[in-house]
Amino acid sequence: MVAACPSGAMANVHTYLARANVALSVTLTAVSCLAAVLTGMGIRRRWPDITKQNGPGLLGLNIATLAALLGFIIVQEAEQFATALADIVVAATLLTVLAFGAGWATGWACGARATDRFTVGMVFAVRNVGIATAIAVTVLGRVEFAVFATAYILAQVPLLLAAVVVFRRVRIADGSIAAGTNHP
Repeated sequence: MVAACPSGAMANVHTYLARANVALSVTLTAVSCLAAVLTGMGIRRRWPDITKQNGPGLLGLNIATLAALLGFIIVQEAEQFATALADIVVAATLLTVLAFGAGWATGWACGARATDRFTVGMVFAVRNVGIATAIAVTVLGRVEFAVFATAYILAQVPLLLAAVVVFRRVRIADGSIAAGTNHP
């Protein structure tokens, strides 16, 4: 279910931290989340003043709600979470590495430069676990499915942050970016 979800916005954050192609990341994330974009546009069209006034607060609420949902799932399914954690981490790591590799290979096949290949890899790897969790809990009524999504994000974040650090160090070492600059 996680793999079937659209790309997550954290791909943009990881891409920014790596000083890769943020514009490409945002574009690919937006395309993969087209349904959400269309829904967001409909709401903005119908209630423009409310969305403009409450947009930043809603973003914060969204992040807090996702964190609370992940925490709830860990507490609610603590025994299953602890029992299955090792297997889930292996599966999440494998899915992350394979998805990132597929994205990197897609960028390479399209003749993209290294920053764009990294960006496409991030967009392929990062899934919107909020959607997966919401579907698992509300539509399917299966909290245990949400356990994988929760462990997935917890396992994936350190992996992708490590990829960011390695990518930046390689780019600094080869002179692609200067240490201490804030732009790609």
